[in-house]
Amino acid sequence: MSVYMFINQKNKPLRPNKATQRVQSYENTPHLAQLMRVANSIGEFMHYWGFKRIHGQVWTLLFLSDSPLSGVKISQQLKVSKALISLVLHELQDVELIVPVDLNNKRIKAFRAQSDVMPTIRSVLIRREMAILQKIQSEFLLLKKLDRELKDSSSPSPLSSERISDLDTMIVSATQCIEFLTQITDLEEFSPILETLQNPKSGSIS
Repeated sequence: MSVYMFINQKNKPLRPNKATQRVQSYENTPHLAQLMRVANSIGEFMHYWGFKRIHGQVWTLLFLSDSPLSGVKISQQLKVSKALISLVLHELQDVELIVPVDLNNKRIKAFRAQSDVMPTIRSVLIRREMAILQKIQSEFLLLKKLDRELKDSSSPSPLSSERISDLDTMIVSATQCIEFLTQITDLEEFSPILETLQNPKSGSIS
């Protein structure tokens, strides 16, 4: 059953058939409310990755629906304006998280969510995390240079050489970690890592 079938359309009474009975039964349960809690939680998570909460909510509804949804249905479900949903759908298309679907109806545009989110994750990591690390590296290299010049001139330095080396290692490790993540093309490649994290005694990652 599609997500949008849970919507109670007051001005358009449902016909008394099995589909109607199923919709009414869902309205009498916390199913829809829980769906919205999931959508809100994913919206919060995607907000951390640089998106807006509404992006996560829309993507969740599209991803869980068993058929494509139109912008009108999504706006009814989330109780927000059609203009806002139209903008969000356009932005989600730009980052390839959703795709339009041809319903043989030129007046209605529907969408479905992409199941492969890795291209978007890689793009965010490269655009944001990698850019931040590159700035850190640049600033840290200058600090090391100035500290080395200070010590070479026999002047006392307030910085610990050991801690400078430790921070250098941290920055390199963080950069390598992000570079590794950006090379992953399939979520299945995470499986060995997740298994090791869940069962640390099972052995190291090969």
